[in-house]
Amino acid sequence: MRSGSLFGLGLGLGRRVSVPRSVAFGAAIGMLLLLVLGASPALAYSDDSGWFEAYQLDNYSLGFNDVVFVDGLHGWAVGDGGTVRATVDGGATWKAQRPGITADLKGVAFSDARHGWVVAELGILATADGGSTWTVKKTTTDRYSLNDIACWDALHACAVGYDLDTYEAALLTTTDGGATWSEHALSDVVADYAWDGLVCVTVGDANHAWAAGRQGVVATTADGGATWTTQRQPVSGEADLNGLDFVDAQHGWAVGEDGTILVTANGGATWTRQDSWVSLPLFGVCFLDANRGWAVGWDGVLATADGGGTWQSQPLAISTVLSGVSFADAKHGWAVDLFGRVIATRTGGAPDTVGPVTYAKAASGKRGKYITLKIKITDETSTQAYDVRLTIKRGSKTVAKYVAYQPLKTGVWYAVKWKPAAKGTYTYTVRAKDKAGNKQSKTGSAKVVVR
Repeated sequence: MRSGSLFGLGLGLGRRVSVPRSVAFGAAIGMLLLLVLGASPALAYSDDSGWFEAYQLDNYSLGFNDVVFVDGLHGWAVGDGGTVRATVDGGATWKAQRPGITADLKGVAFSDARHGWVVAELGILATADGGSTWTVKKTTTDRYSLNDIACWDALHACAVGYDLDTYEAALLTTTDGGATWSEHALSDVVADYAWDGLVCVTVGDANHAWAAGRQGVVATTADGGATWTTQRQPVSGEADLNGLDFVDAQHGWAVGEDGTILVTANGGATWTRQDSWVSLPLFGVCFLDANRGWAVGWDGVLATADGGGTWQSQPLAISTVLSGVSFADAKHGWAVDLFGRVIATRTGGAPDTVGPVTYAKAASGKRGKYITLKIKITDETSTQAYDVRLTIKRGSKTVAKYVAYQPLKTGVWYAVKWKPAAKGTYTYTVRAKDKAGNKQSKTGSAKVVVR
């Protein structure tokens, strides 16, 4: 345990005492020491926006370009300079992985907690052990520039980009885990538009996938990537599409420049424009089902609960440009930005309106000796508790009050050392607020027997 200091002990005398990683409380009556009993979460902060900063790269010059979660625990974020960060605890902690290259990583896809892919501008890598080791599966130095990758399973994957010579769409597929790759062209694209490169790709079911990109082009396969056709022709002046997601073989969304959001309910046969009410670029989109989805970009986060019929902005605590988004369920989601940050939500991005829960454990001891009172504060969205107050009563009479001088980390047990002056049975109660100002939703209290 790290050493620290505690101020304001006993009748506000301001005495400095060295204790293991302490947090200051001011005592109105009596004497109190506060010690941390457990490890604290790694999350940086949160507020009433519903989104909080979960991780920040040490090198601020590097940004994240994509993020994926396969469940509520396992996720990966990739970015510039060969950056890969992985979590196995839902984003509470992130660890660096070494792909063995320093090129910028553009996209990431995992089929389960062990098998995944990353795509760099000039190559494709794969892992079969959750990212502990990565193997180069394809280099495209002299032919293609790649932007994104999607996978059906550990053997079947598709990467997209553009041809370095012609700037036309490039599609690469594998059916053997990356040992061999097939190259595909969109021969049915109208030839008048030279720039029809692909930016994003997603799968809908075991057979269907879609790719989208420059000038609004959308392509699809219905046979696991063996053949591809163009569903939406590129049009000069049409907004580029940057992100794409399908929840099944019929329902999908594409987002792009100028706040563009397109939707299809027939597998891409037709696409309809939705009102996003923003004009800056959108870079990523994630849907859980035909109704619930999120889109991210220059304007932060947009959310819908009706399939995109209406989109609502979800305010953030920070000003940023988000490049990718992934949700595990209706509450737990993660997004990455171009400044090396991961932001997360435990409320589906909705504002935090529920206060923390406080806990207290029963204790006993002797008069005139320190007694350990154990307290903890938890919160679904906040990593810190504010205005923490501890009140000790004997019957209806208050014998001591304490107020924390600084925020306390949630999810951590603290040992409060209290020296009672008289025998008897006491009750102590813990109250707290979150950063949004919400008071505790459940109040913890416990008995203290002093002999």
